[in-house]
Amino acid sequence: MIKKFRLGKITNEGYLYSTTVNLGQNLGVQIEDYIKEREIRDSIKDEISKISKIVETHKNKEKKNNLAYYYKIGKNLKFLDKQLFKNVELWSVFRLIYTLLPSIFPYISDTELATKHIAITYYLGKVDENDLPKATWWQWYELVKFPKLFTAKKQYKKVLRLIKKKRCSVRSLVHGILEA
Repeated sequence: MIKKFRLGKITNEGYLYSTTVNLGQNLGVQIEDYIKEREIRDSIKDEISKISKIVETHKNKEKKNNLAYYYKIGKNLKFLDKQLFKNVELWSVFRLIYTLLPSIFPYISDTELATKHIAITYYLGKVDENDLPKATWWQWYELVKFPKLFTAKKQYKKVLRLIKKKRCSVRSLVHGILEA
């Protein structure tokens, strides 16, 4: 038997806490899962409010292909590396961020493309800030398509040297990454 429970004070959106419980299954496990989900949701909302402050400080025309802007957002997305988010699908969080904060990329109307851009910010946030000028925005755009590259420091440095040495195009950059 499935029963919907509503707890806490009533807000504009309904009850503060609301969940569906299957009375035929272990209630302790269901409550534990609900508490974890709630903790994750609350944490995401808190972090989005911090990101919102960065978004507000940049004019719309300053956001497009701006490495410094993407990097700041990415640094704030480090919360996704916490243990709490270990089993959470990153892309679902990226999509949620864009849904709740579309002004993050006002020049992008496609949710899937915006989600990719949030992924770019996430991986750029893992880069040493001194490395940012070593590649153009488009080169970083291609680099972050290979997230494992950022944990393989030797290959990462090799690709940055390749960029500096050859002033390479995106195509040759991808080829260099695949060879690294």
